[in-house]
Formats: sequence, structure tokens, C-alpha cells
Amino acid sequence: MDIKGVIRVLISNDIVKHICNYDQLAGEHKNKIWLIEKEDNKKIIVKISDEVSIDNEVKFLDFYREIDVFPNVIYHNSKKRLLCYEYIQGDIKLNIDSMELLRDIILIAKAYKICDSDGYGYLKKLEDYRQFFMNSIFQSSKRIKTLIDYQDYMMVKHKIELITSEERHVDKYLLHGDFGINNCVFRNKKLVGVVNSASIVGEPIYDVIYALCSNIRFLSSVGVNNIYLALSDLGYSKDVINAYLIVVLYIRIGTCIKYDSYDLQDYLKFWEDNFSNSNKLVLK
Repeated sequence: MDIKGVIRVLISNDIVKHICNYDQLAGEHKNKIWLIEKEDNKKIIVKISDEVSIDNEVKFLDFYREIDVFPNVIYHNSKKRLLCYEYIQGDIKLNIDSMELLRDIILIAKAYKICDSDGYGYLKKLEDYRQFFMNSIFQSSKRIKTLIDYQDYMMVKHKIELITSEERHVDKYLLHGDFGINNCVFRNKKLVGVVNSASIVGEPIYDVIYALCSNIRFLSSVGVNNIYLALSDLGYSKDVINAYLIVVLYIRIGTCIKYDSYDLQDYLKFWEDNFSNSNKLVLK
């Protein structure tokens, strides 16, 4: 659907009377996002995606309506692949103290709730938790190749076994799933919004570590020792925190190669300094 089709749907459903202005913020192929200014000068976000993704993002936003950093749904029609939600005014540029941001993200993770689910991973493709991670590192390994040695790859697989061991009994929480800093909105040096949820089932720590690993400056500024201290407040042991850090960072490096290669050397240096060669970092 193009913007003219979007406008027709919004008008026919009394979301707007007429459009004053619009800008395409992002998107290509099946996924597009517009910022639309209504007749009353209020702004809304309209997203076009595939039917399943729209449906699952609405499930996440409805599930967490009480968490104010997640936008409120105004209208959705999965058959038309359309989602409309409130615009959160702010900036996507990281301009907040790193430790304060980490504390804010942890508070959000503390508010997550257990959901009724038959499996883990993406709602559109629920699976075993171990398989969810194994699939992710396999895809990353095809891009990383020899940039990280085989011994480290085997370490990552070992950490997945620790995360998903039966002894841990991993509860099923509904998570944002794409909690990258690029999806965070800041205003007056405060985190005020988190958008574009991917809707996955897993542990709250996953979203926190995902956010940290999504931005190498954020990750480096906080540092691994502060991560251990901060996340212990969520009730996780250092072994589990360490395992999540290694697994999610490895996946992030693979993603970096595909989308954000300008940060690759910084990510590789962080890996080398902290986790390479069977984890040089000593857990105290």
C-alpha cells in the first residue's frame, strides 16, 4: 500500500479528517513507516509491514499498555498490513548518561509479564529456546567467518547450553525483541519511548543485553563489571549474565557485518578485550 492508500484508510476509519503533512521516516519493500500530521496538528505514526508482524506488534503493545514508554495503538488492520500508533516526540540520538539509561531499561524489564506461550522466540515462529539461539548464532557465524575464531564459536554454543539448561527453568515472558538504541526515543536526556517491537518470548534479561549490545558506545561506556552489578538486581547470577552477554554480542557482531559495518572493528575489539579465547574475563 502506498501513502495515498494509507490516507484513504485513515480517513474512512475517522482517524483523520485530512492530512496536513507527511514524511516517510524509514522502510523499503514490505516495511514502511510514515510520520503523519493531522488536521489538529497532532502527529501519528503509520507502519506498513506484513500481516503477521503487524498482528504480533499489536499483541505486544496491548499486553503492555500500562508501560508508558511503549506507544498506544490508535488503529490497526492486519489484513491491510497497517498499524497506526501515537507519535512519541523526541530524538533517536543517544544523549543520556549510560548508567542512567541502563537503569531505565532494567526498570522496563522488571515490568515484563509472563505470557501464555507454547514456545520461545518470535511469536510468528515459536520454537525451543535453545533452537532460537542456535539458529541466530548459525546465521551470524556465516557472516563472521574467521573474524572470530572457532574456539570462541564453541564457547558461544556452550553458553547457550548454560542459558537453556533444564535446571534453570526459563519462564516465558513477552519481550520487545528489538530493544535497540535505534528504537529508543529520548527527550530532555530521558528515555521516553521504545518503538518497533519484534515481539518475542524469552527472559527479560534478553532485552536488556540486546539494548546494551545494540550500540557499541553504550556497551563500552557501561562496561562488563557494571553490567554484572546492575543485572544482579534482576535476580540473575554472574554466570547467566556472562552467558547472555557472550551469546547476544556474538549475534550482534553478525548483524553489524550486514547492516552497520562501520562499527565492526569496535565490536571486535570489545570482544577480544573481554571474551575471546575461552573468556579471558574472570568472574569474581
